[in-house]
Amino acid sequence: MDSLSYAAQDIFAAEADKPYSSVKVENVLDTISANADVKAFKANFATAFADFQTMLHQRLVNHVEDVKELEENDNISADIFRRIAPLPLVDKYAAYQILTDHWQGIMGDIEIIQTEGMGACNVVEPKYKMVKDKNGVEQEVPDGEKGRIMPFDLVQHVYFQTELDGLTAISERIEAINGEVDTIKDDFNDDEQETYLDAEKDGALDKNKIKVDAKPKADVEPDTKDKLKAIVALWDEQSKAKKALSKKTLELLAKTKEKIETLDMHEISALLDKKWIVPVTTAISAMPDAVIATLADAVQSLAEKYSVTYHDIERDLASSQQTLADLVSQLTGDEFAIKGLAELIKG
Repeated sequence: MDSLSYAAQDIFAAEADKPYSSVKVENVLDTISANADVKAFKANFATAFADFQTMLHQRLVNHVEDVKELEENDNISADIFRRIAPLPLVDKYAAYQILTDHWQGIMGDIEIIQTEGMGACNVVEPKYKMVKDKNGVEQEVPDGEKGRIMPFDLVQHVYFQTELDGLTAISERIEAINGEVDTIKDDFNDDEQETYLDAEKDGALDKNKIKVDAKPKADVEPDTKDKLKAIVALWDEQSKAKKALSKKTLELLAKTKEKIETLDMHEISALLDKKWIVPVTTAISAMPDAVIATLADAVQSLAEKYSVTYHDIERDLASSQQTLADLVSQLTGDEFAIKGLAELIKG
């Protein structure tokens, strides 16, 4: 607790003549994070795990064909405990849990590689999903392809990020068009709503009617026609965008499949590191920030819980009693009843 105890001086201020302190800063998390001792705590943690990723890569990737599950799990767990031992506040079992959360997935891949060889990393195979037929019976049906070891999305993020960004931009434009159409729809006057909204379909746009009346020869008010033409133009753009999205998605899948099937050993090593090692090291590296955030949340919760002090309550009670006494003094009626109220207020 030493590393963070000094941060308390930056957070709390003692109340004069009172046996308690109050939070003196607006942003508790920023204040704790800026504390020199907290920064040293984070630096020491980073130093302790500086070569952790290299060690995992050496043991699990470079020597993948020699890994023995139980022995390796014990060795890596002991290594984690050794690194954390001198560090305050960090729960070694939380770090071990991070390893455990990823271990079965890692070992599943390693078992395949040890059985089939490194060539398994180049295999692309059919992917299946479970669906219910018309009778409600679940059955397995084809659902594209997947890498036996290498996930398509991982390979795409590493080698085809530009293509992914392009697909994202198209998808966002498709969604934006829906919003633009809704904006025009919301601008319909009463006559336009009656003519172009389908009451039987929860007020959905009547596409056929809109497309007909948007044509040049249609006898429609100019302002209305401008709205209809704008909607049709947006629908046309969206239709083309959807076709482009489908086409480019298929192209990316083909590129991804080809890339997986032609990965060399250096690329396989780098991808296995990203799939197996990086999720573990990233989660462990985030532990100090999680500790600090937990502390900040606890301080903030206490501050909010005791924001109304005993002194405040006493003051408000006295004020309320005085207000009530003033009101009672203005009453007329039974003398004994009024005296009774006055005594009740004093009590």
